[in-house]
Amino acid sequence: MRFTGKDAVATALVAAVVVIYFAYLALDGIPMVRDVTGMAAVGLIFGFASRRIGGRAGFAHERVAFASGLGSMALGIVAMITESEPVLAVFIASIVGLWLAAMYAHAHPGMHRGVRVAH
Repeated sequence: MRFTGKDAVATALVAAVVVIYFAYLALDGIPMVRDVTGMAAVGLIFGFASRRIGGRAGFAHERVAFASGLGSMALGIVAMITESEPVLAVFIASIVGLWLAAMYAHAHPGMHRGVRVAH
C-alpha cells in the first residue's frame, strides 16, 4: 500500500471529525459545535469532503461504497433533524467505518476492477 497525499487529507478530515466529536462530548459542546445539529453538520461537511478527496474510481464494490456513503449521509441528516445523540453516535461511527473500509480497499489492490492478485 502506498499512502497518497489524498489519503493523508482524507484521514486528517476523519480524524478532525473524531477529535471534534470527543471534545463535544467531553466538554458538553465547544465553540461553533454546541449541540447535535452542529456536530452533525461538521460530520456531514468533513465526511463528504473526505469521501470526495479520498474516493477512488474503479473500486470493485463502488456501488456498495456509494450506497454506504448515502446511508451515512442520511444518518447525519436524521441526526440534524431529530437532534438525537444516539443517531449522532452511529453517524460518527459510520464515517470512521467508511474511512476504514476505504483504507482496507486501498491496502488490497486486488479488489480493484480488472486486477487479479494471487495470494
